[in-house]
Amino acid sequence: ALLRQMGNVGEDLPVIMDDIFVNFDEERRRGAVEAVVDLARTRQVIVFTCHEETAALFEQADGGLTRLTLDRC
Repeated sequence: ALLRQMGNVGEDLPVIMDDIFVNFDEERRRGAVEAVVDLARTRQVIVFTCHEETAALFEQADGGLTRLTLDRC
């Protein structure tokens, strides 16, 4: 919501999120994922997660996303 209120301030910068849904229950996680997918229609959004269920929710919400898997070294 804050990003939308800021208008065009930093509109060319990506939004980066790192496991922000980790403490959400299932219902809130689903709603938050839908809100992030909606935001991604107007801005670049990068979401990091190590939780397969969160990644699956994103894939269900938007089949056009790009998913990258990183291996630990």
